[in-house]
Amino acid sequence: DGATGVLTPVTGSPFAAGLVPASVAIDPSGRFAYVGNENDTPGGDVSGFTINAATGALTAMEGSPFLSGSGSAVAVAPSGAFGYVLGEPGTNQITAFSINATTGAPTQVAGSPFDLGAASSASLALVPSGKFIYVAGGGVANAIVALSVNTTTGALKPVDGSPFPTGDSPFWLTVDPKGTLLYVTNESSNEVWTYMIAGNGALTVLNKARTQQSPASVALGGGSASVTYTP
Repeated sequence: DGATGVLTPVTGSPFAAGLVPASVAIDPSGRFAYVGNENDTPGGDVSGFTINAATGALTAMEGSPFLSGSGSAVAVAPSGAFGYVLGEPGTNQITAFSINATTGAPTQVAGSPFDLGAASSASLALVPSGKFIYVAGGGVANAIVALSVNTTTGALKPVDGSPFPTGDSPFWLTVDPKGTLLYVTNESSNEVWTYMIAGNGALTVLNKARTQQSPASVALGGGSASVTYTP
């Protein structure tokens, strides 16, 4: 409800996805939704849906699920032309896909999947410009993998200096609306780290704030500054 914020289930909800749907991403037009299914075989996949603009109901795309061998965290670029999905936990790859502007169907881009150069991954975040992607979590040992994006082809390559250090057991990433700051929660060291994002995508630590035990996901309510701890 736009006035009160009260939520009402959409008719037909919940809608069927694959096994262990771990994340969902919606394209900027609001027409398509993509769900990463971690435990679909072999190695996970992505369910694609069209969204009814009037009711919010989901309809599976023809050919769904897609991109077998992926299926963890999924995100769509701000342009709506490409999407990205991590492999199931325990892998070290990210799959890039183009999005059919009419049907929403995803197609793996040339050279995909791309190697993250790390043991595993659990979460990813894109900057608002779509030029950089950051990956952390899972078995990525206390580091953030930074990737630059070819916004024409969707292809990925490591940012100079990547991976960048974090606290213990990084779990969740988010970027501020201006695309200049990156925040990461560190589950084992109980911290949120704030990074400055350079013009080339490189990261510099600005601040380390203590949290309650085992911080997981983090969301921004507004502003563009380092986070602070308020007991």
